Amino acid sequence: MTTLTYAKNFRLAIIILAAFLLSFSVMAQSPCSDCIVRWDAGAGWEANGAINESPATGDPAGIVACASAAATQSNIGPSCTYDASMFDLPALTNCINPDTGEGVALTLPVDGQPITWFQFDVRPNAGAFDFQVIGGPDNIGWALFYSNKPTTEYNTNGLTGDCGDLTYDICGSNFNGWAGDPFITPTINKATNYYIMVWDQDATTKGGDFSFNFKARYGCGELTDPCSVSITSEPEFDCDEVANTYTVSYQFTAANGDFAIVDNTGMAIEAHFTPSSTFSGGTTSAPTTGTVSVTYPMETDYNFNIDGPTNCDVVGITGTPLCVVAPVEMAYFEASCTGEEVELEWATATEINNAYFLVERGNDGRNYSTIGKIEGVGNSTDIVEYSFVDEAPRGNVLYYRLKQVDFDGTFEYTDVVTVSQCGKAKVAVNLFPNPTVDRVTIDMGIQEENTSINVMDITGKVMMSTEIAAGENQKQLEVAHLPAGTYIVNIGGAQPQAKKFVKQGAAF
Repeated sequence: MTTLTYAKNFRLAIIILAAFLLSFSVMAQSPCSDCIVRWDAGAGWEANGAINESPATGDPAGIVACASAAATQSNIGPSCTYDASMFDLPALTNCINPDTGEGVALTLPVDGQPITWFQFDVRPNAGAFDFQVIGGPDNIGWALFYSNKPTTEYNTNGLTGDCGDLTYDICGSNFNGWAGDPFITPTINKATNYYIMVWDQDATTKGGDFSFNFKARYGCGELTDPCSVSITSEPEFDCDEVANTYTVSYQFTAANGDFAIVDNTGMAIEAHFTPSSTFSGGTTSAPTTGTVSVTYPMETDYNFNIDGPTNCDVVGITGTPLCVVAPVEMAYFEASCTGEEVELEWATATEINNAYFLVERGNDGRNYSTIGKIEGVGNSTDIVEYSFVDEAPRGNVLYYRLKQVDFDGTFEYTDVVTVSQCGKAKVAVNLFPNPTVDRVTIDMGIQEENTSINVMDITGKVMMSTEIAAGENQKQLEVAHLPAGTYIVNIGGAQPQAKKFVKQGAAF
């Protein structure tokens, strides 16, 4: 064999060795690598999925025990190096100072920095537990993840769960004692396989070496009832007249987020929790407070459950909607002179169970008589237009309103509209400013005699009275004291007329 052949083989061996070392180094950065540390304290899994509460020395462990006395593993040092290309930390939201419960910002590890991947479990039906990461003099940061595919058996690396499919849960700084609130598991009826990354936040200034102790306790649940759901409010209703539906909502508090809404009527249109991220598939991090909302057709009583996972109670919620639905939504109602007749025109934006309209006329804005009847269309979500002609209007100023009657006999009145001096020449009357905030001026022809003025609201109630003296053509009305709304100025005299103005609220 020639020297050239030896040299080629040597270079090939170096390349293969470098590739092997590189692949080993890359593998060492992920939570699935050999560098991860499994907790050596607590209880352990048996082959059939049962729990050995007191495993012998050397037997697999790592399940948080039920006792209030914490199990501890001490002096845990760096076992891996961080490499964002292999496991990039997500945006670490909701990081806490465990001693105060307040939010805290962490200094994240950088590529090449020593870290530790540490793994432990919480048993099914626990719902909650306590743990500590104690760094002593080191400024520890930690981020907790859980496997989306939990298991109750150890794999070939002595770990549990699918280490390649993790969800971020919570993060925090160094513990000096137990956190004020227990940590909540993402589900109740399954085991939780936790993976926690630990690092020194001061590594860039003092080197990467660090040490921490890990403690855990209350592995059977510290909450009085980890399945509890409590309704904390009276129902609130959002009624949609156009869609003919309503949404009922309740405030509630839950110890765990693995709950679902189950409709018992078969009529529910939509149901959700708010915030949905808190109560979707069990990703809570508290005893939590939220809102449950379910949408039904208007005529349907509500009946649904907040249904927990296995071994949790069901909370049933039933009732009748409290929706006051206006049978008709008016788009407009207008009156105008057509020669000596009065034409009334109106339109509805929506109608629910609308039987008919009665057209009513009055001469003083207080007393009315029925002069016609127009059938309604019943139910509609489209614009529906109507008209009526008063062929024999009697009086100088006429007031009109509609009485809308439902199929069950219930009724409502519209606003009042007015016309004056149909078929006769009129003295021009102007109101200004219109709209107004504090005063309005009536401008008209010179009056031959004292002329009465009444200001009425749209129901016909007289709100104020005054007069224009003979020989004058203007009158200023102080209206600052009137509530905001539409008003009718009824002017007497030889040619009675009615004009509207709008009173606005005071500007601030």
